[in-house]
Amino acid sequence: MKHELTHNRLIFAALLLLLLTGCATPQPGMTRLAATPIGYVSQLQSARLNEVNHKDNIPVFIVSGRNVVPNPRGVNPFGDERNDAPVPNLGIAKVSVGEGMTSGEIIADTLKTNGRRGKTRFRLKNVELIPTPPVDHFSIEHEDAHFQDNPWVKELNKVLRNSRSKKISIYVHGYNTEFITSAELCAEVVHFHAREGAVINFAWPSQGNIGAYLADKGNAEYSTRHFRGLLELLARETCAEKIDIVAHSAGNPIVVNAMKEIRILQRHMTADQLRDKYKVNSVVLAAPDMDLQTFINAVFDRFHELAQGVAVYTSQTDKALDIARKLFRAERLGRAAADMDGWEKDTLTQVNRIEMIDVTNAEGQSRELLGHNYFYRNPWVSTDIGLFVENFSPEERNLVPGENGLFWTFPDNYDQLVRARR
Repeated sequence: MKHELTHNRLIFAALLLLLLTGCATPQPGMTRLAATPIGYVSQLQSARLNEVNHKDNIPVFIVSGRNVVPNPRGVNPFGDERNDAPVPNLGIAKVSVGEGMTSGEIIADTLKTNGRRGKTRFRLKNVELIPTPPVDHFSIEHEDAHFQDNPWVKELNKVLRNSRSKKISIYVHGYNTEFITSAELCAEVVHFHAREGAVINFAWPSQGNIGAYLADKGNAEYSTRHFRGLLELLARETCAEKIDIVAHSAGNPIVVNAMKEIRILQRHMTADQLRDKYKVNSVVLAAPDMDLQTFINAVFDRFHELAQGVAVYTSQTDKALDIARKLFRAERLGRAAADMDGWEKDTLTQVNRIEMIDVTNAEGQSRELLGHNYFYRNPWVSTDIGLFVENFSPEERNLVPGENGLFWTFPDNYDQLVRARR
């Protein structure tokens, strides 16, 4: 009996370690260019990259519920705890691209087609903290703009007005993510877009510690109201014409629950009125570490009506979420393709603004042990995400219907089909 208990504990420890390393991202200050999406290389994209001064640092707008460290070491002003305030901190980070490389080398690295990560590195240089505007803590739903003089709002609008595209991209990171790393990944997104539009790093207080999974889950839940307030502020204070949201892993419930709360609070508005107000174009839910039936409840509450479209990326071989499923004794949304009840499939089939995508057939395109970080490491998946946010349908993106009729999948010759569509 004692031997059996010891054996079970060893198994649980191994499974827990597997889970706890599932969302690890590149080390701070060492973020390298991801594999170039298939079909990204074109005459137009090359021309736009050549228009950019790659020696200029990329601005990344920060919204963070992390605590501010009084005497920080290095460029990161934040700790790994909550800021213990009803509103998040605001800041503007500057990230360099390809230090020591020429513009020609950076462009060539960006346009490579070998399916491997590049040599170009992104490095956080500094962060300017900006006072958060005073708000009525009992209501963050204001109708009129009244923060136009705030430096964060002014600089965001300046970037949008000077850009070819008045688009904001918001990245919501997952568990065990350092602030520096998430800021650098945001800069990478802007770089691939040839610096069009603006990017916001919603840096909720992940502790950046592989042993703090449950603490991170609690901090993500705490951050829901902060994200809801961000969407309200962007709708009211900026000149953005559309907003794209990409959430990963434990960051997904933040986005879904905030959108659900807005839909409930604004129940007097039609779906078209909601989309006109909040300007949310696309919502990407990548490898979501979220209870499947909690997501279904949000669908019943019509969270998706805020967006033009929602894409849920799942994998049947996501080992990290398989352990999370065992830990919570409930299926995770990011593994939904592996196990869904009939009523759950029927519910999602009725919602035409939600796409369910099974990336299992694309797993071989990235070298990854746990199958959880495919949204930026896998060129097939990153390609589809890029096309989705540009409002292409699954058929136009060369996906094919899966066997069960709900999920879209990647055909074996996906890369050839995408290259042929250029």
